[in-house]
Amino acid sequence: MDTSTDIQLAASKVTLGDDDLLRAQGHESVMNRSFSMLSSLGLAFSITNAWVGALSNFGQNLQYGGSQVALLSILIACCCQWVITLGLSEIASAFPSSGGQYHFVYIVAPEKIKRFAAFVTGWMSILGWWIASCSGAALVSTSIVGLVHFLHPNFTILQWHEYLVYLATLIITIIPVVSCPRYIPRLVSWSLYLTLSGFIIWIIVILAMHKHTNSAKEIFSPGQGTSGWSSGTAWLLGIINSMYCFTCTDGVIHIAEEMPSPGKRLPQIMNMTMLISLVTAFPLMTVMMVTMEDMQRVLSSKMPAIELLYQATGSTPVTVALAVILTVIYASCLPPQWTTCGRLLWAFARDRGTPYADFFAHVDRSLEFPLRTTITSTIFAALYGLIWLASTTAFNSIITSAITLINSTMTSPQLLCQNILFDWAESLDTKNWDKLDSLFTRSITVDYGGVVGFENVSTPKGFIESLAHPASLGKDAISTQHFVGATKWEEVSEKKWVVTYQIRVAHWHSKKGADVRNANGYGLNTMEFELTEDGWKIVHLTVRPPNDGG
Repeated sequence: MDTSTDIQLAASKVTLGDDDLLRAQGHESVMNRSFSMLSSLGLAFSITNAWVGALSNFGQNLQYGGSQVALLSILIACCCQWVITLGLSEIASAFPSSGGQYHFVYIVAPEKIKRFAAFVTGWMSILGWWIASCSGAALVSTSIVGLVHFLHPNFTILQWHEYLVYLATLIITIIPVVSCPRYIPRLVSWSLYLTLSGFIIWIIVILAMHKHTNSAKEIFSPGQGTSGWSSGTAWLLGIINSMYCFTCTDGVIHIAEEMPSPGKRLPQIMNMTMLISLVTAFPLMTVMMVTMEDMQRVLSSKMPAIELLYQATGSTPVTVALAVILTVIYASCLPPQWTTCGRLLWAFARDRGTPYADFFAHVDRSLEFPLRTTITSTIFAALYGLIWLASTTAFNSIITSAITLINSTMTSPQLLCQNILFDWAESLDTKNWDKLDSLFTRSITVDYGGVVGFENVSTPKGFIESLAHPASLGKDAISTQHFVGATKWEEVSEKKWVVTYQIRVAHWHSKKGADVRNANGYGLNTMEFELTEDGWKIVHLTVRPPNDGG
């Protein structure tokens, strides 16, 4: 057999494995896996794109607490978002699905609430993504209007002017998505090249042309804020504002069914997105704060980034050129967002989470992508933009809440993953043997380190009988409290996880009219979970012999 045939067979095996995993989650593969590692990263980073996000909202942070808040809140927000992303990427590697968070919640949530929890999470995710995409279109509009105001400061810009530019932005950026969807992977790859090139150009030009340098003392001096908030509140608001720069790291999850080996690639891409975000946003903001001459002029500008750029370069042509590059980058970030919004709504409709589910779950056979849900997302953006005409404050406030919605959906499945471990400990303490039995697979292995009564256990029934024996926890006079401490989760495969956890167990032995006798033990235990048809179950338990605390 020749080498090319071997490669084709290997590729087919990967594809079959991906489709089998998707089928195990209750879905069939209906779209081509056309997103490579590079194009997937291009989509992910084009959406998050921290350095252009920082340029869009650092003016508000200057108002909260000056240059120190604008700079350091970037680091703090990045750390917060990265913690969220780490947990979500671990779950995504086990359940790669375009549905994302609502799908994860359905799998890991308790049976009684899983449908409701998934439904709420799904709509939170959809609304969050829709509104966040509106903010992307608004950035293009604001940049264009800001550039006009920079060149013609006496021209009066009305809100309906901005709304018309906003509508034009929606139309122009949706055209490539609906007219040539097969080229979206190539388009988002070029978007990645463009944004990284733009970052390099911006930072080199500013460093080469700046005429003023602020000292560290000037940058970090207190009392720079003009918002009127206390120092603590101003910092908190600044960090929340900077979270916008790192949001939507779940974007690549929603094309999981269009990439090969998503279980392996999703965590890599999500964490690479955070890494690139950090090494672009923080250095650029540092350069901006070092070269800023007049903070009040920046704050009073229609587009603070353009004013600060002009202060650094002192050149109108250079400022205009870099502002145009920034605007083009903002616009290039929108097709990936429409792609993600369309996939998310389509996946939710496929799982019967929307009205007219059959209509929205349709995949256009000729274009090979969910056309109806993509257009619906754009229509929502056009209608939402009407709020701009009434109040830009309301428009921006709702966008801020959308970031909270998205991050809430990203953390909820991670919290639910702790349920099995919690239920295990609670079942032991309450002696609820039926509940404990429901946590295991049909066959299990238990290693109690030679503790008498637990040798050769291979079924949940045998394990529970050993626990419930009067010589063990089955005695009425014995009460326990299992304290689970820090945990470390490790993915062995797409269908198996291992958790190592600290545990301390307190035992009480009492009789009427007799003194209470206490015994404490602690150890480092290991539990293995396996994905079955009924969800995650415990398949192996290692309990190291506890140290008697007397």
